[in-house]
Amino acid sequence: TYGEGMFKSTNNGASWTEVNTGLSHSSIQSLAINNTNIFAGTASNGVFLSQNNGLSWNAVNNGITGKDVYQ
Repeated sequence: TYGEGMFKSTNNGASWTEVNTGLSHSSIQSLAINNTNIFAGTASNGVFLSQNNGLSWNAVNNGITGKDVYQ
């Protein structure tokens, strides 16, 4: 969501829970999933990685020069 952070549903979208622990920016502009890794691209704070289904996030910006991630 743009400006509201990350949300997770465990019941096919019937309800949603905020999962933003470790995210330093709430404007999520893109998502990518690779196996059990979830990557979130943010507006101005780069890329964050969750390896526990979105419960917590860590910045993974080593080598990234632009921090606005749209795709």
